[in-house]
Amino acid sequence: METPHPTVAQKRRVFRALHASGYSTAFFFLIATWEIVWGLGLLRRSVTMLAVVALGVDMLGAVYTHYYNYFAHEVADPLANSLDALRMLCLLAYLAFALKSDQQTAARRQAVPVRRPIE
Repeated sequence: METPHPTVAQKRRVFRALHASGYSTAFFFLIATWEIVWGLGLLRRSVTMLAVVALGVDMLGAVYTHYYNYFAHEVADPLANSLDALRMLCLLAYLAFALKSDQQTAARRQAVPVRRPIE
């Protein structure tokens, strides 16, 4: 039975892959913090679109890293390695579309005058 928390071996494997890609451990913690902060930003209506863009840039960076590793370090199957980032990009695109549609609908509601019955 798997534990919900990563084992020491799994953590080491993540950091080895990170270092093989040319990134430092500090960069890992920067990206983790970035994702947590902007993930929480998705919950705040005032910064949701900015959070979508910030996380989108992060996911594009992840896809780039997987393809770079494929060409520079011959790591197998960059598409399979990028699937999680590509899925997140699709979800972020949907969220951006939904936010834009909601903003346009709200603007239309404000622009339409309310007809009142004549007394």
